[in-house]
Amino acid sequence: MTDGDAAKFDERLRDAEMLPPEPDAPPANELRVRAADGTIYYAYRYPHPAVATAAVLWDRSREAFLLIKREFEPFKDHYTFPGGFLDAGRETIEQTAVRELLEEAGVRVSPEDLELIDVRSDPQRDPRDHVLDISFYVEVDSVEASALDEATEVRWAKPHEIANLPLAFDHAKLWRNVQAWLKKQE
Repeated sequence: MTDGDAAKFDERLRDAEMLPPEPDAPPANELRVRAADGTIYYAYRYPHPAVATAAVLWDRSREAFLLIKREFEPFKDHYTFPGGFLDAGRETIEQTAVRELLEEAGVRVSPEDLELIDVRSDPQRDPRDHVLDISFYVEVDSVEASALDEATEVRWAKPHEIANLPLAFDHAKLWRNVQAWLKKQE
């Protein structure tokens, strides 16, 4: 954090209001502060990484994988497998994958259909924070998808096309892990 960032943070918290814990929040979320602008901050004794998921969806009828084009930075206009952040204390990582597929592409799948591919935890994989990404594979017979939340485009990519696309975060590594996982399944 630069001195300028720290000063902005201090300014936002100058008139902060202490909040009671949320009724259904985990015990670690006890210390909450609402800044003057309405933003809620949490304080923890130890730094917490963010946790996210990615869903690698294969459509058998198309013989293609679902990708979305990101609407926002970081990696604006890059392709990614649909995914997003865990709603901590309220859902499992499988529920996160299902929710994010629905929110970003309008695709419904069941948590029971997800198969774990990998966990990627490089502290540099996301420029915003240390984000652990847990990825799943899911197959469907045929599904329609639309560019929704945080997506400007849906792309059905054939396996040979994916490595040549501009992929966000470390999804090139995820793609290599998917290919290795699929070979093991044969």
